[in-house]
Amino acid sequence: MKNIKLVIPKKNEYFYKEKLESDAKTMSYNAGYEVTYSGYDYKTGCIEFNKENWFKILIDDKRYFAYIKDCDINEYIGYVNYHYNEIDDIYECGILIESKYRSKGYAKDALRLLVREANKNGIGRSFISDLSFYVILFGIIGARIYYVVFNYSEYRNNFLDIFKIWNGGIAIYGAIIGGGIATYVYCSKKNKSFIKTIDTLVPSLIIAQAIGRWGNFFNHEAYGRIVSREFLERIHIPNFIIEEMYINGFYHHPTFLYESIWCLLGFILILFIRKLLKRKDGVVTYTYCIWYGIGRFFIEGLRMDSLYLFNFRVSQLVSIVLVVLGIIGFVRRVQYEKTL
Repeated sequence: MKNIKLVIPKKNEYFYKEKLESDAKTMSYNAGYEVTYSGYDYKTGCIEFNKENWFKILIDDKRYFAYIKDCDINEYIGYVNYHYNEIDDIYECGILIESKYRSKGYAKDALRLLVREANKNGIGRSFISDLSFYVILFGIIGARIYYVVFNYSEYRNNFLDIFKIWNGGIAIYGAIIGGGIATYVYCSKKNKSFIKTIDTLVPSLIIAQAIGRWGNFFNHEAYGRIVSREFLERIHIPNFIIEEMYINGFYHHPTFLYESIWCLLGFILILFIRKLLKRKDGVVTYTYCIWYGIGRFFIEGLRMDSLYLFNFRVSQLVSIVLVVLGIIGFVRRVQYEKTL
């Protein structure tokens, strides 16, 4: 790799950009295009320097511009840039190498640095940050609908109570379903890969679940069946948790803790798998489905506040579906790999 670095110029350091874009040999690749912007020379490809645009380039938060400097010769050898294309909703990048430095491997190494800089500055994250709004919104709506549907008898004669979410009554699986639907619709509209997007979101989801379960601890909810204090001490539950699990005259399984630890272990596993198989789309998502589904199935069996469909715990049924989907995903992934 060339010993180069990207240098963001100061306002008065426009000379090199002006030099490059007025050099016919350097700009020859740019000649002959039917474009309408001012200052473009059709025959030579040169672009007339505009100082006003130069200042805009430096202050635009959706644009990046830097000179490429060869540290061995202490000279600029070209420039790189990226900017946001609002029409196509994408970021576009460009590299210009001075004619005398071409065919020496500078462009490849400069592109590598540009991509690294783009990632560091959050390019591509605008999609995720915009998506997050809808995931959170429809996740909350989904969590409430899920709870109300399987507790309909409580709301049948009190319809307005459905909207009193501050009184409690949301379900994590409903949030996952609602957020998943929002993600699918948003990805479809933005022409993004649904499975790649889910792969990106899953690590944040499972660590949020690990942390969020502690809200159940502080609210004295989502606890498990009655057990003895001796049992809790025997499995080394911290004393402050044991004391809080003494509810209505009995000690209970701290199911929030079991799920929190399970999710934390799942987070570590997912990070490992993502690093090991970083180019395998869907593997992170399928791992989450299987890992969380298995853990939630058994932990749900210990809880006292489960939602029921006939005589079955709803969360256990959903857990089974989640595990099956994860297994199917892995099988299809293996089949796909065999066709390559």
